[in-house]
Amino acid sequence: MKKELILKKKIDTLNNHPLLSKSYVFTEDHLKIFMEFHVFAVWDFMCIVKKLQSMICPSSTPWYPNSFSKNGITRLINEIVMAEESDEISDGIFMSHFDLYLSSMKNINAKTDIIESIINDTSRNKLKGFDKYDLEPECFNFLNENNKLLDTNELHIISALFTYGRETTLPGMFEQLLTKIGLSSKYDSLKLYLKRHIDIDSNRHGPLSLILFEKSYENNDLKYNQALDAAIKSIEIRYDLWTGIHKKITSMNS
Repeated sequence: MKKELILKKKIDTLNNHPLLSKSYVFTEDHLKIFMEFHVFAVWDFMCIVKKLQSMICPSSTPWYPNSFSKNGITRLINEIVMAEESDEISDGIFMSHFDLYLSSMKNINAKTDIIESIINDTSRNKLKGFDKYDLEPECFNFLNENNKLLDTNELHIISALFTYGRETTLPGMFEQLLTKIGLSSKYDSLKLYLKRHIDIDSNRHGPLSLILFEKSYENNDLKYNQALDAAIKSIEIRYDLWTGIHKKITSMNS
């Protein structure tokens, strides 16, 4: 089977994961479990975005134009970073999507100690020491495997991780998640986070990320196949993350 078809099948399977497809509405305890797992994916997304920015728009001086500043990719990635890192979530209030998610966790007293320990770790190798934290196995695997892909420092691989593992896949999943969240005002920040990604990614960032991906492998068959392998891997570990959440919620219900 061609890798394109494998990737499509993996994405379809992910979008039909029982965590998303079951019709029950999350209780607050369910949401705590979900967010305590998913927050690592939220942070990991920011790491991917900033990694791309560092590769496409290096901040060293003196500045020199490059192929990305000439073909529009620099504008693309800077636009995405602006939205992710400093979105206007209400009139005159700006916040990163990660901080918005963290505040939504605190609204329902979900545990944030592990993710806060990770982001406050000042050691240089903070991305290589996830085993020192008391992470659920699926969370550890998600962070560890994604970090291996980031460590390749290969634009075609990281853009595949970004495009197919995130930008073009998240809106469909998040639309399903929205239907599972109750009406309490305590959930408003979480709903805002999900809605912002559905809106921005569907209408703007998703299509732009496909352009980034196409330019990243430079019509090179080897790079293209490596990129698809990375995309498939990213979908597989996301599926495993959803499975970890679903198992914990199911065990709570039994």
